[in-house]
Amino acid sequence: MKKKYLITTCLDYFKNKNKKSTLLAGDWCLRDTKSDKIIFKNIFPSIWNNIKIQRKDIKIQKKIHGRLCGLISNYLFTYHNKKIPKKILSYYIHVWLVYYISFYFYKWKTLNKIFSKNSNLIFRDYKTSHNPNFNNTKDFYNTAFKSNFFNYVAFKRIINFKKKNNLTKINIIKKNESLKNDYNEKKYQISFKENIIMRFINFYQKIFNRKLLILDGLNYKLNILTNIKYFQIPIDFTILFKWPDKLFKRKKNIRKIHIETKTNDKFEKFLIQNLYNDIPSCFTFNFNLIDNQVNKIKLNPDKIITSAMYIHNDFVKLWLLKKKFINKKKLIFIEHGGGHHILGINWYNYQQLVGDIYIPWKNSSSDEIKNKIPNPKYLFNIKTRKKNSNKIIYVTSEIKDYVVHNRSGPMSIKENNIFSNFDTLSNNLKKDIVKNLYFLTKSELSTYFKDVLNNILSSKKVLKPGTLNSEIPKSKLIICTYPQTSFIDSLLTGPTILLYNSKQWPPDNDMKKFYNDLKKNKIAFEDPVSAAKHINSNWNNLNAWWNKENVKKSRMNYLKKFNVAPNRNNSFFYYLNKLNSSL
Repeated sequence: MKKKYLITTCLDYFKNKNKKSTLLAGDWCLRDTKSDKIIFKNIFPSIWNNIKIQRKDIKIQKKIHGRLCGLISNYLFTYHNKKIPKKILSYYIHVWLVYYISFYFYKWKTLNKIFSKNSNLIFRDYKTSHNPNFNNTKDFYNTAFKSNFFNYVAFKRIINFKKKNNLTKINIIKKNESLKNDYNEKKYQISFKENIIMRFINFYQKIFNRKLLILDGLNYKLNILTNIKYFQIPIDFTILFKWPDKLFKRKKNIRKIHIETKTNDKFEKFLIQNLYNDIPSCFTFNFNLIDNQVNKIKLNPDKIITSAMYIHNDFVKLWLLKKKFINKKKLIFIEHGGGHHILGINWYNYQQLVGDIYIPWKNSSSDEIKNKIPNPKYLFNIKTRKKNSNKIIYVTSEIKDYVVHNRSGPMSIKENNIFSNFDTLSNNLKKDIVKNLYFLTKSELSTYFKDVLNNILSSKKVLKPGTLNSEIPKSKLIICTYPQTSFIDSLLTGPTILLYNSKQWPPDNDMKKFYNDLKKNKIAFEDPVSAAKHINSNWNNLNAWWNKENVKKSRMNYLKKFNVAPNRNNSFFYYLNKLNSSL
């Protein structure tokens, strides 16, 4: 059998001159290649392109998470001289551990599948001396998604572990060459203006306390109104929780991590053995610096409202956990975004576990209070469209380079039909309509997708990434390619359609009938040709279609599931009082 070189990232892909004798672990290896030079051959398919497999793997990872969370928090409890309760440490590492396990699980299982089907493989082991040092969860998350270097290092660690433990027969060839490290440590700078504001707020917080602290989750207007209701000056305290980057020690200063486990599972043993490499320093040798800074924050509210700020900010996370479990304060967590899909990430119900009250976007709870609290993102905050605009905005989701966690949406380049759908749509729209079509991404595109887009659209028609909020008022029609927050944002403001692949975005069971109704009323489409025909037929009087009784009823029923119906505006403070009295 002919030998093949196993390619794991863009870095070793470009190093290998003989592309025919390769097997790519995934098509992410092509993300930095121009589209006209790509041939989709010898690429191992994504192991998570099947919903049933993903759901099964989520259950496996959740069990591993429970076991490792206990082991690691016990270790940290001793490491920090038993000064911090185990429960706080367990919830402190919880989110990072979700990413850590999933990031390596995907690679481990992918390699298992590859090795089971290919017996004559070679892996080139390049020098990787400067491994990333992570300060916090956000550092790990962003690097895992974007860095070719870190992903190569991760694959390399697994392959070497498997070889050492006789789990693979792959031939490893040591190379003297070093790979380019594209990992750039994020430094969080505080501007002069922010420094002045911080000094003022530091002074203010010491002399005034408040019953309710709003960190995030409420829109600007609602934040002000809620503070006024509580007879508080509306001050934004979030600057106090900016990551204290200047305090951090950069050089790794932690002894090897020794955690005893009785497990025979090789993957779990690998994760424990690899902890030393990837555990963020804010959990270990920089923890005391963070903890001391947390103790300087003198705010002592009775109740705290937050949504997403704490997820990747380990500074505010530690402060919240100490307030909850030491000072016995109440936490109100508001769901971030309209997650209502079977494969949506929820960090294993983290918000429900930590919060005293969890307010979901989707109306599915039997709890009357939770059901009737209007969505705080949209209350008094629904945008309006300009009457004379002709713009059509084609909105895409964030396209991740590497797989870090289970999620809905396309899991590989080949599965991503956003660009092919756009091309088909534009080719089927009338000439006087297609001239108004613009492309808007949520984040910067990789080299491959930039090249694909350049081949089908002028750069003048590509809007600045992440600017949907400012583009909504300028739009006559918005075409969303994924059924999440942006779709709700757009649906609330005027004519909007959804053009997506329902197999990649499987909704919760209670949402299926609403998506079927959206399709029936031509608000949701899976075929770009059908979407183009609908736009062509209704373009001259789009509002007439949008305000048809059946179309209006369909979208209103959908929006009611997310508590964003307009008639909820007047009832917010009534239910806020009921929520307050229940704590």
